Amino acid sequence: MKSYRTGIGSKELIAVVKIDRCTTKSVWVDGHQQAKRTDWAVYHDTWDLARKHLLYDAKERVADAEKVLKEAQNYEAHISGMVAPRET
Repeated sequence: MKSYRTGIGSKELIAVVKIDRCTTKSVWVDGHQQAKRTDWAVYHDTWDLARKHLLYDAKERVADAEKVLKEAQNYEAHISGMVAPRET
């Protein structure tokens, strides 16, 4: 049986992994049980599901970057609009 792993520690974005056994929450790779979803890896049943997972993550990263960019642009506009205080 094979599964498709995405996450940290893979040379490929989607790694094909030979699994011994699979349940709804775990996979067994080389006799070792692993959770299907962790902070560092996610096992998918199909390549398309793995790609969709990566695409979702990429879109979240773009949205986060756009938010940071907008905040930086607002800060720049605020600084650009500053004028020196009038001396009395």
